[in-house]
Amino acid sequence: FWNLLWILLAIFIISLLFRQCNSNQNYFEKGVNYFEDGNSDKGFKYLDKAIKKDNQDIEALMRRGNEYINAEEYQNAEYDFSEVITLDPNKWEAYYLRGRSYMGQAPNKWSPLYKKAIDDFTTSISLESSSVNANSFYYRGDVREISEEERSGCADFVKACDLGSELGCD
Repeated sequence: FWNLLWILLAIFIISLLFRQCNSNQNYFEKGVNYFEDGNSDKGFKYLDKAIKKDNQDIEALMRRGNEYINAEEYQNAEYDFSEVITLDPNKWEAYYLRGRSYMGQAPNKWSPLYKKAIDDFTTSISLESSSVNANSFYYRGDVREISEEERSGCADFVKACDLGSELGCD
């Protein structure tokens, strides 16, 4: 009888631990589902919970940062992508997306945020220069055209197009 009681107690404790480990994933999944259903308020709420529970959850930080870009909340996006870069300095997507957030924050063509964007796109390209990252070339060219001089982004547009980016070909 006592052996059975100990086994049941052990199973109960293990199931509690397992449920706690998965609760962060549940917050993340709920957040993603809310965004996909068009309810961004609840989506942000659940991603916030996932990140509060594990502030090193790169997947949740990346998703929330993407959603901030979609909502044109560029400073919040910058913060999330900077956190990801701190956790994983080789994550090219975080540099690309942080570059996009800098672009969104730049108030005029003389803004130093454009230099930061160019630096991030360049880092992103140095980490991943294949077709999967063609848009880093495009946006680096776009920022150069805006902040430097006309036609200074031509080579980046051509490279983006060569890698399959429709934006670059346009």
